[in-house]
Amino acid sequence: MESLTIPMTTLSTIGLWSFVGLIAILLIAFLRARTAVSGFKYLWVIIIVGILGMLTYVFIKSWHSTVNIIADDLVFNVPFYHKTLPLTDVQFSKISTIDLSTSKAIKLDYRQNGIGLPGYQLGYYRLQRPYHEISMALVSVTEPSKVIVVPTTENLLLIFSVDNPEDVVEQLNGFSPF
Repeated sequence: MESLTIPMTTLSTIGLWSFVGLIAILLIAFLRARTAVSGFKYLWVIIIVGILGMLTYVFIKSWHSTVNIIADDLVFNVPFYHKTLPLTDVQFSKISTIDLSTSKAIKLDYRQNGIGLPGYQLGYYRLQRPYHEISMALVSVTEPSKVIVVPTTENLLLIFSVDNPEDVVEQLNGFSPF
């Protein structure tokens, strides 16, 4: 079987400035932590450097996020939330494109685990109401108007942004094992 790689949409200007702002705040906190009481100074430095490292990883990895179909698997490759599903668990007939900012069918309720910044949503989210009887979503959205929804049989939606959603849906439907 042939393979397919679908690049996700990169960060928007708002997403970029969100990361820059967070890193600036952490750098200011790092500089102020140097003047803390001696024992706590090292603890603060370790915590801030750890958070900076994780943010840098997410920022860099977000530019290389993809959805791949390799052999008989669909691989959702995003920072911290790599997920591999057999193609038989993907409900190809229900794959659709939506605009998250105006959609009434899918509304993200709250983030169970992940990152929520202006211009970048990443992680596991609960839905306000089930979509095709699915109440949980693994999300990587940088452009809410260009989103693909991939339902699975594992009570999980894969929701991600791409540049040409209609073309990607056609490509994905070409891999349906049924």
